[in-house]
Amino acid sequence: KLKQEAFAESLEITETQLRWLATTDVQGFQEALTLGDWNTAVQIYGGPFLERTHDDSSTFEDWLSQTRDELHTAWQDAALHVAQNHLTEGRYGEAVDLLQAILDYDFLAEEVVQVCMKAQALAGQKTAALNTFATFKKQLRDELEMEPLEETLTLFEEINNLSLNVPTVPLTATPETKASYKNNLPQT
Repeated sequence: KLKQEAFAESLEITETQLRWLATTDVQGFQEALTLGDWNTAVQIYGGPFLERTHDDSSTFEDWLSQTRDELHTAWQDAALHVAQNHLTEGRYGEAVDLLQAILDYDFLAEEVVQVCMKAQALAGQKTAALNTFATFKKQLRDELEMEPLEETLTLFEEINNLSLNVPTVPLTATPETKASYKNNLPQT
């Protein structure tokens, strides 16, 4: 009798099971990633997966944490692709916005810091670029008791001395780029 209801076309019904077939934002996000549609993936991603969900079950929490990390890492990669496109098109402000969103979650991603500084400098935001460096340097010291890479220090000096001359900023999702965001979780 249930099969005759209007909503039944979105149900999968067997003798022993009933399953609601629904499209989810996660499914849409993963499909966009599979198609290489980085803009759509970035737009669909709404933040950490089931952000307000907590459970006392360690098995569920482990799964939830792993899934959150995998989805967020995939979003970072998609956001880097979109930022690359914005930089190539001279849309530096939009690139900066995306790069800063990545840094909001992963403030020690030095390659992202470098690209963000370059984008800010190219957008005429020298002070913002220098502040990005200063914030990163402090966080790197506080969290890991380390100093920025020589490449980052050189970039800081170039921006500070107004000698940065970069028509476009290359950023590709190479294995090295992805490695800077990897964790010990399986990749999707």
